[in-house]
Amino acid sequence: CRDCNCRRRAGHSCCSQPVGIDVYLAGPKGSWERHPIFVRPGRTGFSALEAGDLDGDKAPDLVATDEKGNFELFLGDGKGGFADEASPEAQQPSGPCRGYGLRIIDIDHDGKSEIVASYAGEPDALFDPKRCPASGGVAAWTLNGAK
Repeated sequence: CRDCNCRRRAGHSCCSQPVGIDVYLAGPKGSWERHPIFVRPGRTGFSALEAGDLDGDKAPDLVATDEKGNFELFLGDGKGGFADEASPEAQQPSGPCRGYGLRIIDIDHDGKSEIVASYAGEPDALFDPKRCPASGGVAAWTLNGAK
């Protein structure tokens, strides 16, 4: 598609750029090195991102949520690399609400980190009547098998 400014024109469809997450690692002499870790097609951008140690290996991990409340989890290798962790159980429990905040924190003081996420939104009777039927909420997850 040559016309990717997302304005609708006769005979043209609206194009969308991919959405992703990049990590910038400190390089030599104060420089920065860009490392894309996740890219997906579409226009649903990420609305919250948090870093912390989820699996107990002392390496930073990432968790992100997007405008539709979808959850992405990336486990760090301690060298700047991240693996996408498929976690269907770590999806919001209250329907498609926008993710607004994330924290990786040890809530119960057991030495293992939990993920806390907040969601909010409201239905739009005209365009999206099924959006966020519970009007949002807060959810927490633990990682089974964490050290």
